Amino acid sequence: MRKKVMKPNDVLFICDFETTGIGPDDYPIELGGIFTDCNFKALDFFDELIFWKYLGTDDWNDEYKEAYKMHKIDFDYWIKNSVPRNVAIEILEDKINRLKNKKYNRFIIVSDNAQFEYNHMKKLYGDFGFPFHYTAWDVNLLFALNNIEEDDDVAHRAFSDAMGIYFTLIKNFKK
Repeated sequence: MRKKVMKPNDVLFICDFETTGIGPDDYPIELGGIFTDCNFKALDFFDELIFWKYLGTDDWNDEYKEAYKMHKIDFDYWIKNSVPRNVAIEILEDKINRLKNKKYNRFIIVSDNAQFEYNHMKKLYGDFGFPFHYTAWDVNLLFALNNIEEDDDVAHRAFSDAMGIYFTLIKNFKK
């Protein structure tokens, strides 16, 4: 008999980060995601720009120009609308704790680049304690099977990218 991977009290956090680049020293500047149960019923949402450290406009346009081409988050917009890292974590923790009060207890990161998202989540949390399961689900194979290609001309924002992953999962797995 095949063992079920998902348990009824599991929560998927289907998420995406926008960052200053793709290297290990780069910073997450936006996180968007949908908390769902194991049947992909939406339970809550998260969408925040994150002030990780001050990056000057020269840095934004030069050092991180490749990332900017993808997310197209304007520096002044980021400065004006971002929340400090600890506040972003508090908001995320509040959502997780509310779900824990509803008897959900294992939180699994799901993304189209799960290792990238998992590593940036660990970086975001740092010494704050890490509430997510030790593994993550990567859905890139679903994108390939569904002939989904990224459009480089469209701004990649974290929440809209997470929603794209969510709808791909629903299309492929919802009963």
